[in-house]
Amino acid sequence: MVYERTGKMPTALATRPTIPPHLIEYWNGFVALDRTRPLSYGGPAGIRYSEILAYSQLQGFSLEDMDEFASIINLLDSRYMELQAEHGKT
Repeated sequence: MVYERTGKMPTALATRPTIPPHLIEYWNGFVALDRTRPLSYGGPAGIRYSEILAYSQLQGFSLEDMDEFASIINLLDSRYMELQAEHGKT
């Protein structure tokens, strides 16, 4: 919106990372699963494995693909939780 009004690209938008096409399916899954994240007294909790499996089944993944998808989502989620913990310390 800012870019459309001013013609100036905000720095955050200009320097945002791009997701390689072969990883978009994982990123979209992570974004969808993030909405299922439970909250605890300390803030967001990790995405439940049961939610990852349910999402995989709805997407029609094979068992092998489910395993790979779950591993990648767990890696993304671990990093997300690390960043949340760092943010909470500041």
